[in-house]
Amino acid sequence: MALLPRLRIGPLADVAARSAALAPDPARRMLERAEALADRVEPEKLYPLERVLADLRGEPAPATTDDDSSVVGAALLADLPALVEHLCAAAKLEPAAHAGAAWLDAAALCKRWGVSRSTLDRYRKRGLVGRRVEARAGRPKLVFAAPRVEAFEARQRPGLERAATFTRISPEETERMLRRAARYRRLLGWSASRAAERIAERFGRSHEAVRLLLLRKMANENGSPASGEFDRSAPVHAREREIIARAARWGVSAQRLAERFERSEGSIYRSLILAHAERLARLRPEPPPWDDGPGVFDAPDATRVFLDHAAVQTNLGRAAPVTLAALLAMIEADEPITPAVERVIARAYWFLRHRASVLIAGLPRHNPPRSAPGAPGAALAPGAGGGGVDEIETILRWASRLKAELVRSQLPLAVRTVEGAAERPLASLTPAQAAGAYELAVGTLAESVERHDPFRTGRLAAQAGLALNRTIAAWWRSTHAPAGRPGAARARPTSPALVPIHDFTVALSPWQRDLDLPPRLRAALAAGAEPGRTLVVNRMGWQVALGDGSTIGGGPPRSLAQLAIEMRKPVWRIARLEGQAVRALLAAARAAQGAA
Repeated sequence: MALLPRLRIGPLADVAARSAALAPDPARRMLERAEALADRVEPEKLYPLERVLADLRGEPAPATTDDDSSVVGAALLADLPALVEHLCAAAKLEPAAHAGAAWLDAAALCKRWGVSRSTLDRYRKRGLVGRRVEARAGRPKLVFAAPRVEAFEARQRPGLERAATFTRISPEETERMLRRAARYRRLLGWSASRAAERIAERFGRSHEAVRLLLLRKMANENGSPASGEFDRSAPVHAREREIIARAARWGVSAQRLAERFERSEGSIYRSLILAHAERLARLRPEPPPWDDGPGVFDAPDATRVFLDHAAVQTNLGRAAPVTLAALLAMIEADEPITPAVERVIARAYWFLRHRASVLIAGLPRHNPPRSAPGAPGAALAPGAGGGGVDEIETILRWASRLKAELVRSQLPLAVRTVEGAAERPLASLTPAQAAGAYELAVGTLAESVERHDPFRTGRLAAQAGLALNRTIAAWWRSTHAPAGRPGAARARPTSPALVPIHDFTVALSPWQRDLDLPPRLRAALAAGAEPGRTLVVNRMGWQVALGDGSTIGGGPPRSLAQLAIEMRKPVWRIARLEGQAVRALLAAARAAQGAA
């Protein structure tokens, strides 16, 4: 079976991917609606994607649409024939019903128009819709309805007449085209596509033929002064991919990145996915240091066993205190964690790390998917197959939130250890001593979480206590001269509210710097606007306190596919809303910084 064509418009690609699950009758009805839509589309007009999707589903058009989600008719015409092929495969069309004088196959149509098969394929990207039916030995072939062929001839008659009298570009014409292209590039800064458009008009050639000629000749001719000037089809290099990924993290749109790097938006999206996959390969979690695990992480019911518990699903993503006074108040207010809950969180943490590591190892090297096939969350199930880049990043974010809760549960032990070594309350230390002891204690607790085996008897506090005693005692001896000795200094009492400490939850895991939004944007969430604020909170798995005393979030991080179901919007729309929300948060953070 020949492969089905790929679609470039994200929402239509989602429809094509889901068409395989349709029954033949619904697929046939959607196929007919797609063919009728192709007949009505005009290349120069803009079409709101929400109305296009409603038309394909046979639903009433929405009363209002988002201007940002429109697509030009030419791009829609290029994808509709491919969508029809997907729907034909789902509809299981009968070959006998598509034979006779009312139907033409590709060879007959090429003969009728006097064109090659390559030219026919280019016409299909202008809206020539054909149906895919089974031929001999199960091989598919394309057939075209005679009325639809005649309608296409009426719309494209000048182009068809030129194609019928086609002659190859001569060497003299090629040289003249190259000289013009080099001049356009040097004086006007035009891209290959823009230069080809003007040259094609002047020489009476097709735009695509001239564009391909420029790319081929000017990229391959050795010694040419214009060599490589128009090689926009070259792959995006690793360094550029990393820059694109960092810019996208700060909310820079794909359109702006495409303009900056002189690539198509599709190339930018592919580069982003590949950059994320390469980063995941570098950040792949190591296996547990205690042993290879008890063998339960790959059991069929592992997802239910390790993640179906309130302790790993709720009250996650709280920010840590940023002053010593807030730290002491939090320790006083929080309930101690029970041994059973501690084991649940620790085991879930290691299960998520293990699952992410397995999925990263299974990512294709050259064409990694953004989202996993199947239902949202299916990538967590052992044996469910590969996962997408977005699902893996979501799993790693979830693991970081659980690690933060384990470290948070041991902060009272850390404070007692510091006070025991210093023989005085933590608030009586100098600001430098208090902040230094806190950072050292948090780092020690994070390392203890990595070494703790939750499948054996013993609590995290036992291992963390030993490590804290050793580390804090050594630190105190090296930074404090005992009373009565030269260099002894009296600690100056300082108000705890004036002692700044860092939010330890933002840097517990090596992948957080790349997968979490910058901390300065989190501070702007409390004053953010909906629905972007809640989307970002749920995406990151954070919990944010609002000005009225209420909180939002607290659940595990969500993938794009999960948010698409929760918000009843397509995945591509969720991704766009996320970018808009990040840009709004960045503007708010800059405004707050300027006001300060």
